[in-house]
Amino acid sequence: MINLKYTTYIFVVFFLLISCENNTRKSEVKESPSKNIKSKKKIIPIDNGENLLFQRLMFNQETKLFAGSLTTSGLANIFSKAENQFTVFAPSNNAFKAVDGKILSDLFKDRFLIAAVMKLHIIAEKFDHDTLLKKIASNGGTYSLKTLMGEKIKTTLVGNQIVLTDFNGNQARVIGNKSTSTNDGVYYVIDKVMAVD
Repeated sequence: MINLKYTTYIFVVFFLLISCENNTRKSEVKESPSKNIKSKKKIIPIDNGENLLFQRLMFNQETKLFAGSLTTSGLANIFSKAENQFTVFAPSNNAFKAVDGKILSDLFKDRFLIAAVMKLHIIAEKFDHDTLLKKIASNGGTYSLKTLMGEKIKTTLVGNQIVLTDFNGNQARVIGNKSTSTNDGVYYVIDKVMAVD
């Protein structure tokens, strides 16, 4: 009789241990995939549909590097006031890739320097494509725009294409011969990073 009670007791303890071990394994199996999923998630910015300059630059496949440069330089916040109107000449991704690697690396190491270069691409006034063409035509074929850096960019027409000339004499062309309007300004995509040799 005692042996039967003792055997039953051992059996119950053994059964409980096996049950606990199985539950632990099941919970580990359930938890581990969720841990892996969390580590693989990437934070992707979502286009909320607002028609604002910085957002349009960020979500335009051709100007992502320029938008990233604005963020790195701390200039993205200048577009935060809705009443401000800007004209941005945004170098294409290919324009950034064409810059010598060492020059580009040095540029991004110095926040002041990258900010200065970015300011050379921004005008604190709105000039859409038609307006700019009229300004160039009514001023003898050349119209100067003052950048946020205080330097001037000359705009001229070569055939029907707008060409920009910076203070060093470097030239950039507007890609697609058009501008894109937003609620807080307008941007053009250009084929060169201004003021960078």
